Amino acid sequence: MSANILFDLLSLAVQAQYDWDKAPPVLLIGGCGVGKGEGFVKPIAKGLAKELFTIYLPRFDAAELNGYPYADHESKTMRHFAAHWAHKIQNEKGAENSLLFFDEASDAPRSTQAAAHGLLTDGIVGECSVKGCAMVLAMNPSTISTTGGTVSHAIGNRVLQVEATVDIHNVIRQVKSGRWDVNEVIPLPKGWTKTIPASMSMIGAFWERFPHLVQISESDLEKRGEDIWKPAHTLRSWNYFWVLRAAAIASGQEHLLHSIAMGTVGEPGVEYLAWEKDLEFGDPEEWLANPSAQPFPEEDDRAFAIVNAVINTIVMNNDAKRWLAGWKFLNHVHECGFTDIGALGAMTLGSKPVRTESGFKGNVGSLIKPYTKVLIETGIINLKGGAK
Repeated sequence: MSANILFDLLSLAVQAQYDWDKAPPVLLIGGCGVGKGEGFVKPIAKGLAKELFTIYLPRFDAAELNGYPYADHESKTMRHFAAHWAHKIQNEKGAENSLLFFDEASDAPRSTQAAAHGLLTDGIVGECSVKGCAMVLAMNPSTISTTGGTVSHAIGNRVLQVEATVDIHNVIRQVKSGRWDVNEVIPLPKGWTKTIPASMSMIGAFWERFPHLVQISESDLEKRGEDIWKPAHTLRSWNYFWVLRAAAIASGQEHLLHSIAMGTVGEPGVEYLAWEKDLEFGDPEEWLANPSAQPFPEEDDRAFAIVNAVINTIVMNNDAKRWLAGWKFLNHVHECGFTDIGALGAMTLGSKPVRTESGFKGNVGSLIKPYTKVLIETGIINLKGGAK
């Protein structure tokens, strides 16, 4: 992975954590001195104007992450002191303005890793909350780590794993120039999280075709013949995949999709990308502008992909004209014999109303007629045909 792609991937994943509470922390895996902290984490914190807090995990015991227990004699209860950095994040900087960097993660004792696991999950340190703070971990491979350790499977399944490598020729170029490159963070567009349901739906369609790729069992993990902490397809890691997929597509960074797939679910994610590419559903804006200009596909998979893409592009840029065009498109989907697939799009479009002069009446009412039943059943419109 080139340095630029690695920087873009890490900055995308860090930003996603601030915008979406189910976006994964990041685990950087790389050799000594490749610049995991200095070359990537620090510049990203600076580029995003975030306060960087670096925690060297092997130097901490579990209590420093869980909170030191003490007796509150007044209330006759046990309470927990939080670390000073957790107080600073909660009471001074704010989680939304902070970036937590846990270095040397694979060399931390398992008890410390277990405490870090809890912190990654709920963002609680003692009686302080750092929830909403982006988190990045870094580790050396076990072959060169000080203790020969790795992270646990529980941590490995709760992160986007990214391999940090060095492009020697790129390093030589920068050293010859007398300065290091300064990469700019590509900002995620406002409202990108609105596209997460559409991304989720695409993975759902893939699952329907390949249900054996939904969840790998613990016994199968052990039979794989490789480290079980590495990316594996589970319900959690697929969730991470569809969230980061949405972020990459919304920000025009489709070149990151392969790395996102490999870092979350592994090879099944690459299989998904190949399946999606084979659908060849075209430009959603062209489908929206003129639904009948090209033949509608006969395969359910491709029909679903087209509907999903068109509705998704409306959600990202919704106004009265585009909203009405969306219903015209769905009416075309109905006329092509895919009412059931169109109903999925109708539920999304109907829940994102943009008021036209006629609301749900007149021409709009006639367009939604094929989907009225499902819109009423889901509570999007009432029995009088009006918007909820």
